[in-house]
Amino acid sequence: MTTRAKQAIVLILAVVAMVLIATSIPMRSTYDQYVCTACGLKRSEYKKRIGPIAYRKQITLERSPISLALNLGNCPHNWLLYRFGHSSGFLIGWWKSHLDGGSRSYLLRMFLSDKTFAGELAQTESPSQVLSNLFVCLNDSQELDGSLESWWLEPGRSSLSDWWKTNQAIVHTVLVSTNR
Repeated sequence: MTTRAKQAIVLILAVVAMVLIATSIPMRSTYDQYVCTACGLKRSEYKKRIGPIAYRKQITLERSPISLALNLGNCPHNWLLYRFGHSSGFLIGWWKSHLDGGSRSYLLRMFLSDKTFAGELAQTESPSQVLSNLFVCLNDSQELDGSLESWWLEPGRSSLSDWWKTNQAIVHTVLVSTNR
């Protein structure tokens, strides 16, 4: 076998080894989305990794219609995780998996982007407390979630303040049962 043939074989084996290594290096990206239960500010964290090496981490804050309507300054921020997900696969390869999850209540995500709800929330007696209790309870109570959805979809509905007064017993029960 000639020297050129040996060099070609070594080169081909090196390329094959590099491709095999590259296809076995895992890639992963994750995101977590939070909402401040006091002021309605949204926070997102994005992370990307190749193998054990994190090469990107980004944290963004975004004003929601609720945070704009409440316009609270110097908020101590109490973050509630309401949405999360990840995708994973390999550096080179066709296989990828995606997984998304979050709060049991889709109303939480819907209200975060609804200007009408934000306006009604701002008119309640203590909007920051209502927001905090509402977001915590929506995640833990299907009864409260159903009641709020029925109120929201009702034509000519009453104010959020009236709905809140009517449902405070449910809210109190949920808060006590979850030790909050």
